[in-house]
Amino acid sequence: MAVSLVHYPYAEGRYNAVKETVPGRIPSVSETLFSQDCWLQFVCLTNTHSVSVNVTVSDRQGTPLPVISAAPIAAGETLTIPFWDRLCPSGLMWLASVDGVVIGYLRAKI
Repeated sequence: MAVSLVHYPYAEGRYNAVKETVPGRIPSVSETLFSQDCWLQFVCLTNTHSVSVNVTVSDRQGTPLPVISAAPIAAGETLTIPFWDRLCPSGLMWLASVDGVVIGYLRAKI
């Protein structure tokens, strides 16, 4: 399989903005966060539920690929993951195994 390369816009001074989502509750159905190429910097997820909850964060390319695949977050725990500008083709979306009990936010370069 051939590897596809994408020019890193930072080196070319082409970023329009660094955007951070307002912390919010993650639904149990896929929710789109960004709908254009972005470079993920970090994700922070806090489980407010009494049991473990799984969260998936995926890009939005033709066949979406997980950035975080069904990561279990224990009751009352916070998971923060740095990504150092991971390319997410066509944007980002997320969902949780239990509706509205995980609070999440993230930052990406657009």
